[in-house]
Amino acid sequence: MNVSMKKTWVPLIALCLIMAPMCSCAGPEEKKLKFYNKGKALYENADYAMAKIEFKNAIQIDPKYADAHYLLGMTELKDSNYKETLGRLSKAVELNPQLWAAQLELGRLFLAAKLYDKSLEKAQLILAGQKDHVGAALLEVAVQIAQKKTDEATVLLKKLEERKCTEPEFFILYAAIISNNGKPADAEGIIKKGIAANPKSVSLHTALARLYASSKRHEELIPLLKTMIEIEPKEENHRFNLGDAYLKIGKTKEAESVIMSILNDNKDKEDNQEVLYIRIARYYLGRNRVDDAKKILLQGKGKIEKSYDIHLALAEIFSAENKKDKALDLLNESLSFDKKKSAPGILKTKNAMATLNLSMNRIDQAKKYVDDILSESPKNLDALYTSGLISLSNNRPADAVSSFRSVISQNPLREDAYGYLAKAHMMNNEKLLAMDAIKNGIKNLPDSVLLKKELINFNLMNKDFVSAESELKELITRNPKDVELKAGLGDMYRLWDKKAKSLEAYQGIKKAFPGNSLGYIKIAQHHIEAKQMDKAVKELESALKSMPDSFEILSNLTKLYSSRKEFAKAAAICEQQIGKKHNELIYRNLLGGVYEASGKNDEAIKAYQSALAINPKWPVPANSIARVYINSNRPDQAEKVLVDAMERNPENSEAIQALGMIYENRKDYAKARAFYESILKKQPKNYSVTNNLAYLISETSSSPDDLKKATGMIEVILKEKPGDPAVSDTLSWLYYKSGDYEKALTTLNSIFQKNPDNPELNYHMGMILYKKGQMKEAKSHLEKAVKSKFTYRGSKEAKTVLDKIKG
Repeated sequence: MNVSMKKTWVPLIALCLIMAPMCSCAGPEEKKLKFYNKGKALYENADYAMAKIEFKNAIQIDPKYADAHYLLGMTELKDSNYKETLGRLSKAVELNPQLWAAQLELGRLFLAAKLYDKSLEKAQLILAGQKDHVGAALLEVAVQIAQKKTDEATVLLKKLEERKCTEPEFFILYAAIISNNGKPADAEGIIKKGIAANPKSVSLHTALARLYASSKRHEELIPLLKTMIEIEPKEENHRFNLGDAYLKIGKTKEAESVIMSILNDNKDKEDNQEVLYIRIARYYLGRNRVDDAKKILLQGKGKIEKSYDIHLALAEIFSAENKKDKALDLLNESLSFDKKKSAPGILKTKNAMATLNLSMNRIDQAKKYVDDILSESPKNLDALYTSGLISLSNNRPADAVSSFRSVISQNPLREDAYGYLAKAHMMNNEKLLAMDAIKNGIKNLPDSVLLKKELINFNLMNKDFVSAESELKELITRNPKDVELKAGLGDMYRLWDKKAKSLEAYQGIKKAFPGNSLGYIKIAQHHIEAKQMDKAVKELESALKSMPDSFEILSNLTKLYSSRKEFAKAAAICEQQIGKKHNELIYRNLLGGVYEASGKNDEAIKAYQSALAINPKWPVPANSIARVYINSNRPDQAEKVLVDAMERNPENSEAIQALGMIYENRKDYAKARAFYESILKKQPKNYSVTNNLAYLISETSSSPDDLKKATGMIEVILKEKPGDPAVSDTLSWLYYKSGDYEKALTTLNSIFQKNPDNPELNYHMGMILYKKGQMKEAKSHLEKAVKSKFTYRGSKEAKTVLDKIKG
């Protein structure tokens, strides 16, 4: 039995051993191909996140898999992760130098980064290996065009044309050269020829769309964009652009329908809904349709539970509308979304709350939120950045330096951090370190206009005009369409006292950009400084003829007419604009200013009232009406206007200040005090009101408790706003009123040296020294105070005490 069993199993065991390799799991080569092919299919279906995982799996099996590195680089490119893209493509060509697709993409990346030599090197490398490679030939053309070598580029394009090239990029580059030669119609023809050869090419349709948009051919643009939507139905940008085109021709309903179709077509994709609500809101905000943006975000808030980003976007709008407490309430709501303190949404929300509190001068509260974030996530970039801003506001430059250095060490491409780091060094009197910070930023971000402007400003501050001129000219060469830079060059020459060169620069703007108001305005300002008023008027009148609807030109001309007492001319151009029913609000308000300047108070009030009727929430005309009433000795009517204005906008700071002064000027100190206290109940961090209340107490109360309370209020503010002249003066005066003359003198000295001619400060200094028995010094300061033409509370006392000292 046993023997026969052995005989039976021996051949079976042998058979199993023979078949084992055939039955085992797939080998590494097969596995990596499986991952690669799956990743490639996902990439082609635009599922880049999943494709990335498959390519990484393939590379894990075979780290030298060049094709997988290449396609992984392409997925990173789709997500705009340029550093990762560069790394993966570089690895791919290191492993396989003849992987021409990867070499070409590297060349395109170098071109985008303006590394023209490197880009050209890649094009020529490919052509050396494959002389008929169209992509490389087109890359070579693109490099020549970028370097403004038009003739060389044209020769290369002609060769491609002889080869009957029909690539979309060929037509786009050809059209670019023709357009640059001042033949836009011919360029359009080339693009249309390209579309005929490539009817599904989005890049060619986009080029034609840009041409139509730039020439305001919106009626032709609309069907083109509809075609682009048919080609790429999932690309939302085409719909946003179509909505824009409809808006440009006044078809608001059609625009609204197109924009909402983006949401409707994605209603089943919950993961994408949040992003779309925010994108649509940003779209509306970009077109100054704030109410529509709020409406869409509130709709999203109702549909998507616990959306941090929608709450953040809404809070941003409320903050911009100066409804900051409402924004904070909304963000507070977000903090209940997750009990985990380290949740990314919680950290992001707390940083937004810190930033918002900082903007409201609630420094301690802002710091609390930042400290909370850093306790959970010590390297949180946003929190470190906000911490730096808080330190700057708190006059703690050393702490700011530490924060911004930490930000830069983690993210060397955070350009604004270099500027703030330089500012912190300057506050700490470290000029060389400030310069090093800016230069280091430029080293890491060689194309940063912001940092180069910082360097120019630094040199101007040090009166190094030669360096500033060189840097500005280089920046203008690289950004020839930046009007502000060219104006900056003119401004620099003005500071350098090179008036002729300054005027030449401004005239250059006018010639290069005839449709831009800045050149005309700068030339007019040059003439005004030279007291050549007739030339200034002529310049702005000429500008108004070519740009009749430019508010900048019109407002400057209005001010110039008013300064020459040509009020009829100023009023006429305002009324002409009002008649066009174009931006009536601002022109009615401007007309009010003309009448006010001419002394026609009743006409000014009517103009301001007509502006207020258009937008009752705009504080400017209401405040202007109150000012006219005050200046024409009608405080009761001013009070009524200001009370109404504050009901519409409780945070109207100008109305608060004016109303408080009306009560104080009436000597109704009890009402003024009650008013300030009522404001502080709603706005406890309103430092200007706190300062007004404390100063009022110092002038009207001798109660030790009152003076102690007011002193405590001001000491708290001074911790958050160290060195503030108005607050320091109030504190000094409170010490004086409390009989602590040494503290009063020390506190006032801290700001007096910077404002030695201020009459009120001289009055206060004189009174403190008088009480200290330093009569000679007191007399000197009181004489300065009395000589002033400005009136201030205490003018009479200054004269009385001075007479006593003189005996």
